[in-house]
Amino acid sequence: MVQNLNCKSLINPIRFLVSSSFISFDLPSFSQELNISFRFQTHSSNCVILYSQSNQDFLGFDLIDGFFFITFNINKKRQRQELFQQRFNDGQTHYIQFEMRTYQIGLELNIIIDYRQSTRISIRTSLSKITLHTMTIGGVNPSMRALPTNYFSGIMHRGLIGCFSDLEVNHELINLEKYINYTINNNNIMPKSGP
Repeated sequence: MVQNLNCKSLINPIRFLVSSSFISFDLPSFSQELNISFRFQTHSSNCVILYSQSNQDFLGFDLIDGFFFITFNINKKRQRQELFQQRFNDGQTHYIQFEMRTYQIGLELNIIIDYRQSTRISIRTSLSKITLHTMTIGGVNPSMRALPTNYFSGIMHRGLIGCFSDLEVNHELINLEKYINYTINNNNIMPKSGP
């Protein structure tokens, strides 16, 4: 539970207090490359960390039984993969770096966790660009289209109960506090800025 997490090792963390808490926002435009990095802490065994989607494509990170998974459905290719073979629901701070690039012959994903473990995934495809419009952190946004069936924590509506911070998208720091005020039913997300 979030009460057991001190979040003190994180700078300006967002605390998700219940499983239904989430923040959603539009992503800046990009075409051939996407970089995402963030930190999180949780004791939740099954939870949505973050996902991004459009009408065609989907990218998501979640925990199942404490193990970190990536799900991506891009250009009609569906894949889900466990990463790093260790549990991440230990209440410690974990740092994720993700890079996705398209090439003429396919797609390459690089994921690094805690600066030490890395995984590379290559997919052969005729992909010309990546189409992701929105990003949701912490839980399931009910106003968005249905989540793909291979994104298990999302289908179960198991949101993050824990802390999240330092989100960068394409090397640009995202001010998550700004989006809390625009999220409906934001009473279970801290900190909130303004009245």
